[in-house]
Amino acid sequence: MIIKECEITSKRKMRPSKNYLVGLENESYALVKWEIEVVKDLGYEFDHCDVEYFEDEFDSVIRVNKDGCVGYLDKNGEPLISPDYYDITFYGCGGRGRVALAIEGGGGMPIIIDAEGRVLVPPGYESMCFACGGTGPDDPVLFIVRKKEKYGVIDQDGNVIIPLEYDILDMLGNGSFYGENSKGGARFGRDGRPCPKITNK
Repeated sequence: MIIKECEITSKRKMRPSKNYLVGLENESYALVKWEIEVVKDLGYEFDHCDVEYFEDEFDSVIRVNKDGCVGYLDKNGEPLISPDYYDITFYGCGGRGRVALAIEGGGGMPIIIDAEGRVLVPPGYESMCFACGGTGPDDPVLFIVRKKEKYGVIDQDGNVIIPLEYDILDMLGNGSFYGENSKGGARFGRDGRPCPKITNK
């Protein structure tokens, strides 16, 4: 008996999928076609499965939980990102422009991975949070990071945009950054270049 049914389909109308994720009465999961032909029986391999939609041309994926960790399968139930992470949050859009902030299993250090689970930025920062970007292929995703109590900004490939020299670093409403340390405050654009100071004549 099916107790949950979620269509796994592309947002693009030209590429519909006929696969469905279903939860069975015995708490196992399976992927089935519209005609109820089983595509892949996931059985008891995962504790929980859910469909997650992307807002661009990418197909939907299946978020899975196993032993308290998170991973992803593609729409056909094939492994995409192994369930080894405490949490995964995707940012950016389209192909290689999509990246994820992931926390290693057991509440470890944050890393950045691509849409297929390849590590782009290895462990090394004490904290990491999404700042901006990812609106298109030419708009890199930026993260505010902390290391040894100093803050800076890196892009999705680990390139340092703003050096980790600041005791306080925030993103302003206009898309620029403001950092402050013992030398004073400074404002930066998203490319890391200092913004001109405004002086009153």
